[in-house]
Amino acid sequence: MGFKIKTEKFGECVLKLMDSISSLSSINEQSVLASNHTSNIRKVFKKGSKVCVWTDKNGNSGTDYFYKDKSRFSGSADRVIGNKMLQGTWQITGNAINLNWYGGKKGKGRWYKVEGTEKKSFKLTTSDQKEFYKMRCK
Repeated sequence: MGFKIKTEKFGECVLKLMDSISSLSSINEQSVLASNHTSNIRKVFKKGSKVCVWTDKNGNSGTDYFYKDKSRFSGSADRVIGNKMLQGTWQITGNAINLNWYGGKKGKGRWYKVEGTEKKSFKLTTSDQKEFYKMRCK
């Protein structure tokens, strides 16, 4: 398509692709309704670095520390799970967030569609809906 990564046009393209993939897969009515729910994640992350606690679909939980050291909506991150820490990167584009816990290696991250559930709480879902997180930011 010719869009540069980390641009608004690229992010819009990713979101449209995610929506297309979602519509092709078998999705229940609740998922379709939820995909139309807007997120305020850009507003929440606009004001400085963030600390967010999360729980995944398997009941694992941890804390993510997002540092705004690259741009307004991207940077490095630390994920703490018990006594283990992973380092990575994050990027927000539109209502999607890319989380990369593979030492920041390009192309290794996952895009998650973001749905707002409360003021600073979100549900993150991959396009194949195999992974999801509930996340609450401080």
